[in-house]
Amino acid sequence: MNKGILSVAAFILVSSFALCWADTNPRSLQDETDGLFDVRLPSYGIPHNDAIAEVQDLGEAVNAGASYLKGMQADITDDNAGNGTNGVDENPDDPDDGGWDWVVAAPLFHHTASPSPTNLYGVTAMGIYRAYLQNSDPTYFIALQDAADRAVAVGPSLIRSAGDLIFLMKFDDLSENPGTTYMDAARAKYDGRIAYYGSAQALAEYIRDIRNSQGYPCGIIAWDIGAFVVAAQMLDDHFPGNNYGLDADAMAEVIYQDSFNDNPGYFDIVDDQGWDPGYGNANYWMYTLGITGLLDAFVAANVHTSEIPGLLAILAACRYSSGAYSYCYGANTGDEDWQSTAYSVMALAGYDQPTYQSSVNETALWLASTQDASGGFVYSNGDHYPEIGGECTAAMSYGQDATEVPTLSEWGMLVMGLLLMTVGTVAVVRNRKVAVSRPA
Repeated sequence: MNKGILSVAAFILVSSFALCWADTNPRSLQDETDGLFDVRLPSYGIPHNDAIAEVQDLGEAVNAGASYLKGMQADITDDNAGNGTNGVDENPDDPDDGGWDWVVAAPLFHHTASPSPTNLYGVTAMGIYRAYLQNSDPTYFIALQDAADRAVAVGPSLIRSAGDLIFLMKFDDLSENPGTTYMDAARAKYDGRIAYYGSAQALAEYIRDIRNSQGYPCGIIAWDIGAFVVAAQMLDDHFPGNNYGLDADAMAEVIYQDSFNDNPGYFDIVDDQGWDPGYGNANYWMYTLGITGLLDAFVAANVHTSEIPGLLAILAACRYSSGAYSYCYGANTGDEDWQSTAYSVMALAGYDQPTYQSSVNETALWLASTQDASGGFVYSNGDHYPEIGGECTAAMSYGQDATEVPTLSEWGMLVMGLLLMTVGTVAVVRNRKVAVSRPA
């Protein structure tokens, strides 16, 4: 397969152009896909302390992540972010739009004065949502409602990414939300997208082609489209009889054809199994994320299920012994990636959490061991991305501490104790029967 090699210089140029264009074009890359591209460069190191993983309480790690996300939000209701009353004495002042920045540099751990990118609401809020399921902290609910209400208020033309649709439906499903306000909004946003492009297949093909044209012939294609497959299938569950399931099938087919049949073959899961330590080959980027997108899509739509074992095997090849997952294929030295790790955890949990629980636990502990004291995930250059904080927090919530699941030796001791008690009881009863029947 013929694919050009994009240099790092060209990548930076294209990325800068795309970001500038996104600020002025309402139908930009930011609005059309599930997340901004990961701009992590080789110099962006991930801090790690093995000792932390041995003592980390995952429940505390999840709550720390949720608290970080609250603090980073441009809160609307009261002072949920803890930086002053909205529009009066906030320090720093934020746009009060219920969203999150794309990137912030430490030591700042509050939203900046810039408007929140419109495509980060749902995907970031899911970290707080997962924390809320474990700990019904009312301030978590306020943060979720700020994001959800803002998404509803702007209508179907802005906050409408796949992550937003998924979040709105999940938020609507909470018992605290009577009625169908949020799922109705998700449906309207989705329907508007399909009406604009003409069909679900056309939407998926647009995302596939725009990613490639902007220099991303890689895993981000399957990752973005896979999220829309999940959203369409959720809509089918919430609004049965409206053919949303057929939409999910059609979009899943687009990435199946691209990744398995070279049609057109932008993200080929075989040809893109490469590694370039200098990150000069764009075809290798976000490989693991692409595999999770394929897995999520096939599981959600229940199509091409014969390919799932192969995708699971590829994920295993991208996993380090620490529990981390790589950005490119093959778990090469120094390629650990938070975002790839988070989505791998969520993909495995979504497919078959009980079977993969032990692996999920190890990976969740690795994420916790790399978490910053702020609760976020801060690269060695000081940058932190609230979206990544939300994704890692959501992923950690699928893990279980060792204290929550008895170890094999503990189960063995328990079973042995029960057996001994049973044998002892039987022996006592038999002795009593013998004593009663014995002649005087």
